Amino acid sequence: MTVREIFWATARSLDPEVRPQAVGEHTNISVVKDDVTLEFIWDPYLNSSALATELAEFSGGTADVGSGSAALVLMGSGLWYARHENLNGLKKWKDNIDEVVQHMREGRTSTDLAGSDILLLSPVLVPQYEWLTDDRRETITPDKIGAMNAYLEQLSSFQGVDVFWAFDEMIRDLPQAYQSSGVRIKEEAAAKQAEALLNLRCNGEITYFPYDGTCCNKYHPPNYIQWLALVFVLAVLPTIIYMRHGGVKSDPWRDILNR
Repeated sequence: MTVREIFWATARSLDPEVRPQAVGEHTNISVVKDDVTLEFIWDPYLNSSALATELAEFSGGTADVGSGSAALVLMGSGLWYARHENLNGLKKWKDNIDEVVQHMREGRTSTDLAGSDILLLSPVLVPQYEWLTDDRRETITPDKIGAMNAYLEQLSSFQGVDVFWAFDEMIRDLPQAYQSSGVRIKEEAAAKQAEALLNLRCNGEITYFPYDGTCCNKYHPPNYIQWLALVFVLAVLPTIIYMRHGGVKSDPWRDILNR
């Protein structure tokens, strides 16, 4: 999964006017809105000093809120290795993934991450191979991508490493979710993925019962049509039922037996 698209989708949820065209593609990016700061670290090999600084704040994949760590860190890598590392690319990718995993929690017994900052891996985006340019098709192959995701699946299943597989599941067998390049997803799909990612982090802060909402979603107030429908259900419909029964209290069991 290309983390950059998820980053921009998250940024647009804070500020709809933000657009990727305003900055360079292969560079670090910072977006600040009110008291929220989003950081994108351009590190397709997962070996930069900036990433190492972020990882140092985590122990076992989580960090205490207020410890100085980011509330959520999403890391993704794979396509760049497949495209540009033709000699032992898979091994180099695995070695750097293993370095990252040392900072992640393993052997988890629960998905409850409430009260903690979170460190996550993204699955490798499965491209639309038939849409790739000829040079990309030569290097970004199903065998390479399949082997990478199989390794992440192994880490997830046997070591309990947190991989956000929902990204893959949300666009699986949906070519309409991809841009024409075949290696990027559209804004609409990225927005849904970003929403799922944010909900993973902030819904854990809901510690009260009943769970009647999600802290990441702003619910729009009902419009006038919805209010009219509500009034009809709560006021008009009971009146009609009362009139049909001639003001006599209905016995549900008698109604059923008489049918």
